[in-house]
Amino acid sequence: MIAASLSEQDDIGYLADYPIYGVIPGINAFALGARMINPRARIHLQWSTMQDCPSDQYFLDRGISFISSQNMISPTKEDRTLGLYHLSDKGTRNVATTVYQWGAFYEELINSIMRGSWKTDSTKEPKALNYWWGLSANVLDVILGSSIPENTCRLIRFLKSSIANGSFTIFSGILYDNEHTMRCGENEALTPEDVMMMDWLIEGIEGEIPTIDQLSDHAKDLVRLRGLKQTLSEGERQLV
Repeated sequence: MIAASLSEQDDIGYLADYPIYGVIPGINAFALGARMINPRARIHLQWSTMQDCPSDQYFLDRGISFISSQNMISPTKEDRTLGLYHLSDKGTRNVATTVYQWGAFYEELINSIMRGSWKTDSTKEPKALNYWWGLSANVLDVILGSSIPENTCRLIRFLKSSIANGSFTIFSGILYDNEHTMRCGENEALTPEDVMMMDWLIEGIEGEIPTIDQLSDHAKDLVRLRGLKQTLSEGERQLV
């Protein structure tokens, strides 16, 4: 939503990393947010783990100045193009980024153990299951840069509050994928399992999910373990 409110054109960039489960919902949520502000928004999806990794020049050549990227510093890269950033011939400027409050996460985890509500998978060796902690548990937050107008900040604060108290569900109502197949009906909402297992891109995204052969060597091992099935070769799919 911030990207679409600040961008002077309809085209916005998104640089994803690994085509694994859990990444696609983030891409789709970004596209939904942008098109809530600008219904004509087009999200140009690129992957940093592909063999021919796109550079900032790719976006500059297409007049794309607002790009969403990773939310943490990579130990192998010196740049600080974190979260949403503005790209120009003069360089990059950070606009906003998601932050994870790990202290709050572990505090909530310890409290759940003490309450006896901590869940384990009893069919195998004991292990913690997925926890859906985010804005409502203060585990997730968004840092807004000083360049964001106050009216946009007010909108973001309102949406954060609405998501946290459950009055706004992101993946609900009529949703189409980028091949115009309906994925959610008018009075429906995707379940957490539907969201986590997403292997399709939502309407408004220009790009595709890469296959494992298109990825750089360092990305292939992780994708073989956690990658979307369509990224794998036929033999690897049978093993999964």
